[in-house]
Amino acid sequence: WDWSGNCPLLAATACRPYCGVCRNCLLRVDNRPSPTIATQGLWVYLLHLIGRAYIFRLLLNVNRLSTGHLLMFCTDTRRSEKHRSTLQRIVLGVLLSSLLLSSHLFAADSEADNNQKTVLIGTGDWPPYVDAQRADAGILARMIAAIFAKAGYQTQFVFYPWDRNVYLLRKGTIDAVMPYVCSPERQVFSLCSDPVAESNIVLFHRKDKAFDWKTFNDIEPHLIAVTQGYFYSDEFSQAREEGRLTLEQSSVEYRGMQLVLANRADLFPQDQAVGQNLLKKNFTPEEQAQITSHPKPLAANLLGLLFGKDERGRQLRQAFNAELAVMRKNGELQRMQKALESGTADSWKPAAL
Repeated sequence: WDWSGNCPLLAATACRPYCGVCRNCLLRVDNRPSPTIATQGLWVYLLHLIGRAYIFRLLLNVNRLSTGHLLMFCTDTRRSEKHRSTLQRIVLGVLLSSLLLSSHLFAADSEADNNQKTVLIGTGDWPPYVDAQRADAGILARMIAAIFAKAGYQTQFVFYPWDRNVYLLRKGTIDAVMPYVCSPERQVFSLCSDPVAESNIVLFHRKDKAFDWKTFNDIEPHLIAVTQGYFYSDEFSQAREEGRLTLEQSSVEYRGMQLVLANRADLFPQDQAVGQNLLKKNFTPEEQAQITSHPKPLAANLLGLLFGKDERGRQLRQAFNAELAVMRKNGELQRMQKALESGTADSWKPAAL
């Protein structure tokens, strides 16, 4: 398994390279293949090579036997005893090869079945919603994993930049991406789940720079730091397309906050909980004290999953939405949202776990 799409395991059906991601290696959160599955595949490969070498050696022995030798097996008891061990080893080699082939095919079928029940989800590092530094990938990942578990699926989360996730989804490399707003542009290439969480986007700015706004026109004259691949609101997207905004774009989340702190941008739109987390983890207490956010939200976005626009995507969305409705009815979604807003997201777990 490597990024060139090559798989070191001989068994092509047990470990398929798929657009640079070996899906049956079941990528872990750190983007590396599961060691258990990789080791099992390697053992099959080594045993296969041993079996082939053994049979090749036996065939060389057979080639040394003439037709007369074979006839003597039936007529000369003394000489047949001499070569009987050779025939026994040939039969043993054939049986060993058949056994290895059968076990390999069984393993490949089992891995294919497991792959169908594993949902590969692309996401970005966006604490406290999703966190690449945590083994459980954050509060939203825990909720999504619990929902899929109730539907009979396992989940694997892989972390990429936001626009890269969308690219991989459109190529069919991953099953879904999250957390994303179900915008009209994204509905062209994906199937949206029902909302899982709510994100309140606010405008972060320096405390020593007076800022107030009532309508979107009040925002337009300012230099705004944005994150590449990020959706803020329909109105924001329209103003961007019409060229009414001056933007400083970056692919790193905390970069926008750095630009505001260094007076290289006036505003940084970001989720309230994510912005506070960025300040806490990436800046000193003195720097944190220089940044604030406007109380008026720029947008209140509903976050969910985007599934591939194919038959598997439709099946996964149906299964996910059915269990999501149960979580909403029993109050789990509301409790998760409260944990996000109160700053206790790291310790919260759904009742299903």
